[in-house]
Amino acid sequence: MTKFTVKEKIMVKPAEKLPRQSVWMSALDLMAGNVHSPVIYFYRPNGDQDSKFFDPKVLKESLSKVLVPFYPMAGRFKLDHSGRHEIDCNGEGVLFIVAKSSSLLEDFRDFAPTPELRSLCPAVDYSGGISSYPFMLLQVTYFSCGGVSLGFSTEHRVVDAPAFFHFMTEWSNMARGLDITIPPFLDRTIFRPPREVPNNMETRLYFPVNGRYSRLKPRPPSNYFGTGVFTAKSTAVVSDLQSKPLWFASSRIHETLIRMDDDYLRSAIDYLEAHPNTERSGAHCYKSPNFKVTSWMKMPIYEADFGWGKPIYMGPGGNIYEGKAYIIPSDNEDGSLFLVIALQQEQMKVFKKLFYECTEVKPLNNLSRASL
Repeated sequence: MTKFTVKEKIMVKPAEKLPRQSVWMSALDLMAGNVHSPVIYFYRPNGDQDSKFFDPKVLKESLSKVLVPFYPMAGRFKLDHSGRHEIDCNGEGVLFIVAKSSSLLEDFRDFAPTPELRSLCPAVDYSGGISSYPFMLLQVTYFSCGGVSLGFSTEHRVVDAPAFFHFMTEWSNMARGLDITIPPFLDRTIFRPPREVPNNMETRLYFPVNGRYSRLKPRPPSNYFGTGVFTAKSTAVVSDLQSKPLWFASSRIHETLIRMDDDYLRSAIDYLEAHPNTERSGAHCYKSPNFKVTSWMKMPIYEADFGWGKPIYMGPGGNIYEGKAYIIPSDNEDGSLFLVIALQQEQMKVFKKLFYECTEVKPLNNLSRASL
């Protein structure tokens, strides 16, 4: 476990007092499950002697400012009259932690989501009930080499990946003295179904499909701040995958994507409203022979520049489920990527063999950088 000393722990609240209100949560929000997703950024010192590298004062002040337009992030959960979760916009804030570590950036080498790396993302205490914990907890850790990490634990029912990166982009812009560029669209009732539907309603590949784009009609605002990502599932018989060409697997995925049109997605929303306890994901979904792939290739993950340079890496900040994978662009914009994947040891050996056979791989120190 990485050793660090906590120097400060404070709840950062919005810079302005806002009217207290409740935000209705869609079935897409609620099916994410009770989990704070760990994510971590690493930064090398930029060599600028005129500015204090990752000044906590700058970070806290800009965070307080960005929480004004993104005010649901500073709230807490509560239950409405029917027992359904909603966001109580009470302005209680997000947890901000400052820590120092004797470790070096080099100690994390390939940024594998190990327990050591996970420890840099704050742990969440759920024991006090749903109204007791922040939606976002973050820790800025200063390493002895001058590098810095920003570790986050963020409530997945409040934001999905596009919404999280939207928040990060606007916060980092404000840290550099810029105004907000794309205000968040906070009305989640666009995913409220107009009706209820009847309750009646093999290897599996799960992957997210973003409903913000052209699939839903009318198209949700591009700055919609909530969960707009649906989980798609492609199925195939193992023997078919083994005996048929690669295009067969690709065609199964393509067929699933074609099916995810407006009618299908609206039907999914209706179903989730009628079945509120439907579980979106979890460790049991992705174990062999199933799999999940999440691509962040189109996310602005390296735009979180707080004024001291862009991150050198961004990825999952802790252990991930077996059978779950992330595809992440590298920071040098050459088309190369990181693949973060969790498999059993024997499965990993087979996967690496097949992966290298299907890709052109260039070694990068003790990493492998692939062009697909």
